[in-house]
Amino acid sequence: MSGIRRLTLAGLAALCATGGALGPLSAPASAGIGHRYLSQLTEVPAGLGVTVSGPFGNPQGLMVDAGNVYVADAGAGTVDEFDSSGSFVRQYSAVPAAGNVAVNDAAGEVDVGYYGPEPGSGSSGRVAVFSAVGELLTSWTAPEDNNRRYMNELPAVAVDNSTAPSDPGAGSLYVGNVFIGTAYVDAYKQEAGGKKAFLGILRAPGGNFFGSVSSLSVDQANGDLVVADGTVNTVYVYKPTAPGQFELLLQLTGPPGGSFVQIASVAVDSSSGDRSEEH
Repeated sequence: MSGIRRLTLAGLAALCATGGALGPLSAPASAGIGHRYLSQLTEVPAGLGVTVSGPFGNPQGLMVDAGNVYVADAGAGTVDEFDSSGSFVRQYSAVPAAGNVAVNDAAGEVDVGYYGPEPGSGSSGRVAVFSAVGELLTSWTAPEDNNRRYMNELPAVAVDNSTAPSDPGAGSLYVGNVFIGTAYVDAYKQEAGGKKAFLGILRAPGGNFFGSVSSLSVDQANGDLVVADGTVNTVYVYKPTAPGQFELLLQLTGPPGGSFVQIASVAVDSSSGDRSEEH
């Protein structure tokens, strides 16, 4: 069974943590967890390849990969990439209501979950796939087969970039899919050029639908998938057992002596195994 290590819960008013692998969740975290302020990102400079410059319009998503920071700006319909020093790198444009970002390290591609128009008519939750230099490769929504339907909300996205030999889900793209109150996670094998192959569906324990899939994250050290359900305010941690198949490792409903309220996002610090939820 893969290790869960330590889980850090970041709330609006307090910071608390649970310790241990699958053991008791009652012990408080040790002191000394802190972060030194470095800088802030406030705007995108004008320049070559920049469609929308100036202050962020409505930043909705934030992701860090290999030291670079990706800001999904729903107001501008862009994703803006900065390096670890805060210098602007590039902009990924034409993603209306951009909200979630994931990077496929092996393919060198960037996946963006957004809500926008479908080819033809109407709108749906979609995933845009960009090359490493910002070229839009493709944009797609959930296939309407096997009793699955098009996403009708902003999809959460995450990529398993783990290189652990024990991770059968390595290279998988996970997409939170919602259709008329039914929520689940689609797993895809992701290939270069924005191509994908459907692998399987992850549902809540007992085979039920999730209330929602508000956020997804992957522990890049071992491939564990973390699913935040903001409707029932619960975080689930799954271990991939085969491509598109999972084993539930842990289910969390709140910090010691409390409960989560309005979970918005979840993230994993793979260097330490810490998992953080914003609520």
